[in-house]
Amino acid sequence: MNYQKPFRYVLMSATILCALIYLCLTVAAQDSAQDKTDKKTSATANKVSEKSSKGRDPFKKYQPVTKTSKVTAKLEPPSIQVRIERYRAQKAAAASAHIAAPKPTTALLLNEVQVTGIFHTPRGWSAMVEASPLTPKLSYVIYPGENFFDGQLVAIEEGRLIFRRDVVWTDGRQLPKDPDPRWYGYSIGRWEDDYTFVVNSNGTDERTWLDNAGNPHSNELKVEERYHRVSQNVLELTVTLDDPKAYTKAWIARNKLQLRLMPPNTDLMEMIPSASEAAAYKNVFAAGK
Repeated sequence: MNYQKPFRYVLMSATILCALIYLCLTVAAQDSAQDKTDKKTSATANKVSEKSSKGRDPFKKYQPVTKTSKVTAKLEPPSIQVRIERYRAQKAAAASAHIAAPKPTTALLLNEVQVTGIFHTPRGWSAMVEASPLTPKLSYVIYPGENFFDGQLVAIEEGRLIFRRDVVWTDGRQLPKDPDPRWYGYSIGRWEDDYTFVVNSNGTDERTWLDNAGNPHSNELKVEERYHRVSQNVLELTVTLDDPKAYTKAWIARNKLQLRLMPPNTDLMEMIPSASEAAAYKNVFAAGK
């Protein structure tokens, strides 16, 4: 009896049956995945529809969305205790280097000093001031050129003291757009790179001069100072002036002026002449008349 033919029929039937089963399983899996996708799409559409149908309540007062802007915190000076410790460290460093120590007034703010008297001395006008934050209160005699923590005494007249408050802010603030003019204006600083510090200034009172020659400027003067460190002991200063109201174009007043660190044993000469020097100076001018 020949079994090959029946066996062939059985094998073909089994192959067809397996193919049909595989096809059915594939179709069922695709249908299930399609159902899940449809449900997800329908749920998303329902959420969007619900949100759009709600809208804004017409009986509720409209509240505009306010964007919070970044506010620059005001930079407060260090406390008097911190400034005194800093002064003591500077004094100790000066003693170690055998140079003149800073005066105690360098630890005081201008608004912490009370003037108790103005009088004339052989060195010129001077003032007696009292340090208000110290207990007990201490008094000092100050002369023009005296440095304070946040400024400098520029001049002393018979009835007033003229201070220079020169603060360069480096906390990211911008220059005022409509500043109230000051004698030395407003200044901000930033680091351009590791070796270059840039200072921009505006708001300078137009009654001041640019130099001793009396070159004028307006209240629209803008100044850029670039301090570039060339080496350990050398700085380069470039100053650019821009005043469209007084000059036709911006110009460079200082171009890479080198500032060198003086040797530690340098003895600085006094800027105030002695009585004999002043008399000789007057005689020279009197002879020329």
